[in-house]
Amino acid sequence: MSSLFEISWSLASYHRALRRSVPEKRNMTKLATLVVSRVVAIALFTSEYGYWLLPFAVGHWGVMTIWVMHQGTRFCDTERGDPRPCEEYLFNMVVGAIYLICFLNVKDEPTRFKYLAYYLILFFENSILITLWYMKTSSDPLKSLFWFHAPAFATVISAFCMGIVFMLIYYRFLHPNGRPLWINRAARCC
Repeated sequence: MSSLFEISWSLASYHRALRRSVPEKRNMTKLATLVVSRVVAIALFTSEYGYWLLPFAVGHWGVMTIWVMHQGTRFCDTERGDPRPCEEYLFNMVVGAIYLICFLNVKDEPTRFKYLAYYLILFFENSILITLWYMKTSSDPLKSLFWFHAPAFATVISAFCMGIVFMLIYYRFLHPNGRPLWINRAARCC
């Protein structure tokens, strides 16, 4: 529980600091922090499958790195504006690794469809990880007697869904822009 709290706190702090670095953006409120089920799904999967997490993580990292590259980021240009492709690829690879745990918007543009794609992928992955863990532990009579066996499965799925609901509430009522999507004309495009 302590690790889950610390990861959630650090992600929220990071996003607040990121918004603070852009002067024209209003910062997130303290109510905009939520706990994700991603860490629990990964931890439970790893408890049973150990190093099998590595191919999963490498596959996710590769897909996310390609996604970031496709966005055409330009964070590593020289002061004159000349591209530095090696540094940019390295940056994209680091962001791809960050995407294993959380979404990071690397381009200042509307994020609605990016969030939708990212969280659909996470839901699919979390569902596979927790289902594989559940199937392996339920086939072992000793492990299926653990008090957390069925609640852990339900918690990962329900916590993810609750996180999506809280995110929708955040964007509706607590987002720094302060306007609902149907009023904010700039956000209607995506």
